[in-house]
Amino acid sequence: MPLNADELGKKGEARFAEICSDTKLVRNPSIDHDRTGWDYIVEFEQQAPIGRETLDTRRAPLSAHVQVKTMWASNDRFRMRLSAAERLAKEPKPAFVYVFKVNEKLEFVSAHLVHVLDANLAAILKRLRKEQAEGTKSHQINKKYISFKASTSGRKIKPTGAALRQAIFDFCGSDLDAYIDRKRKQTQELGFEPGRFQATTTFKVESMDGLIDGLLGLRELEVTAGQAFETRFGIKLSLNEPNFAKSVMRVQPATADTCIVTVKETPLSPPATFLADILFPPLASLPKEHLKMLVQNPLFRLLIAGNRIQFTTDEQAISAARLKIDDWRNFFRMLIALCRGAEMTLKPERLHEVTFPMRLPDAARQLEYESMQEALEATQRLLKLAGAPEPAVGIDGFGSLARDLVKLDKIFSSPANADPIGFVVDWPLERAVPDKMDFLCVNFVRMENLTLAHSSMAEMLPQSSEGRTIWKSKTVTPCEITFVRDFPVDYERFVERAKQKTKLTNSIIAEALTDHKSTEADEKDA
Repeated sequence: MPLNADELGKKGEARFAEICSDTKLVRNPSIDHDRTGWDYIVEFEQQAPIGRETLDTRRAPLSAHVQVKTMWASNDRFRMRLSAAERLAKEPKPAFVYVFKVNEKLEFVSAHLVHVLDANLAAILKRLRKEQAEGTKSHQINKKYISFKASTSGRKIKPTGAALRQAIFDFCGSDLDAYIDRKRKQTQELGFEPGRFQATTTFKVESMDGLIDGLLGLRELEVTAGQAFETRFGIKLSLNEPNFAKSVMRVQPATADTCIVTVKETPLSPPATFLADILFPPLASLPKEHLKMLVQNPLFRLLIAGNRIQFTTDEQAISAARLKIDDWRNFFRMLIALCRGAEMTLKPERLHEVTFPMRLPDAARQLEYESMQEALEATQRLLKLAGAPEPAVGIDGFGSLARDLVKLDKIFSSPANADPIGFVVDWPLERAVPDKMDFLCVNFVRMENLTLAHSSMAEMLPQSSEGRTIWKSKTVTPCEITFVRDFPVDYERFVERAKQKTKLTNSIIAEALTDHKSTEADEKDA
């Protein structure tokens, strides 16, 4: 008389205990299978430390949760409670279903080890989501079943302890922590594709133009109602959060195309060139009179509506940006050209190229832009002369150095036009004032993580006024400029080298202990 299902299951459990003992696998049975979802925790023995491991740092031994199924050899499909499958899927450690196949003579003829990971894990998660979509309550999961085919979902192995041991090790490897991390990521990420979250919203707007600007991300939209959705395994579920009612939303439209933006003051002027995204409002069948296009760069944007073109810079982004000197030059070249009047060309990848005249309606900041450009050009010359790499700088911090960098550039590029160096001293009446004095001048400019150190010689002439002597340079002769990384140590070495080279006893030297940034000499008393 053939065995019934319960008797067949007990036969399989007894055999499973035997094969675990054969290969020294520790088998810890579940007290209540219906609650835990697994029959046994199978544990490998603790390994001796290897390599640099010590007893306190050696890896945890491999351990796996196993549910045992026994079926007749003529069958291939087995089923399990969905609640038990969920527990195996959500268990951080390795989880398996071990399937025995028994012939009519009650002989164990084969076994399959079904690993709850990858496609099998995805199948369980997808089924759980499907039940959620169909309205199944969480407490009803215990009454649902999920089935698998042993031959396609599992690996066929011999029904022996050695084969079981090797298969578990092949699936899991020796690093249990790495396996747990892999399974955790799959549990969180399987089944999600781009466009995971979607939402339906109702906006309150005063006009069509206001809606279009909101859909381009140019303004916030007032939300009066809405619902969020999440799609996984192609199954969309509504989310309780976020609650859109009485909130505001800023839309980030998808990029429709990319383009190169060039700005030229004259046909032969060097252009300012930028990469930008082209954005359209995500709204189908938009009337032509309401169509707008946004060309957006991290530092500026163009809003094109019919024949109207609006250019604006993002002052917050400009203040936060850290760019190379040449990139800032490119940016200010554009601003200066637009203040004077220029041609702007958009060269998209897929759309048609377009060129149009462009002039900023308010060019009041032109002199400011030109001064900044002068400082950037001066800095590039100084960096090249010093053999220094171009640092990435913030424009606000650079602006505080601009005046000093221009002065320093004059010393090295046009000494005859350099600003005079001067200081005032109280000169003792009993001492004759020399006709002239030679001074060694050493100073530095700090830009981000790079410091320019420089030295020069100044021929100083005296001027007396009310018992005080004003010394001003007649000539300034540049000596050396270099960059130092280890400030102030390398700067102090530079100072000593300058003293040894010039042999001058009089000097004006900026102290490295202060955050001194000026290239102009401080007033000093003799």
